[in-house]
Amino acid sequence: MDLEKTKIKIEFLKTFLLAFLTALFGMFAYLVVNFSLLAIWQIFLTIIGIIITLLVIIVLLKFLSVEFKTLKDLK
Repeated sequence: MDLEKTKIKIEFLKTFLLAFLTALFGMFAYLVVNFSLLAIWQIFLTIIGIIITLLVIIVLLKFLSVEFKTLKDLK
């Protein structure tokens, strides 16, 4: 039971990680493509969004490492 629950948590976290990585690449692309057209406040807000997204990715990776350790201990 715990093994299946851990596997489901890992899949859930991997899905969120993929979504946030996609968002991160999208923000970088938006910044690069439109850099000359953006006002300074738009660039600033995009960079803040990138930083927040990176922090969320780091937290997701920490949760994933805990779940992988739990999975290893259960097997």
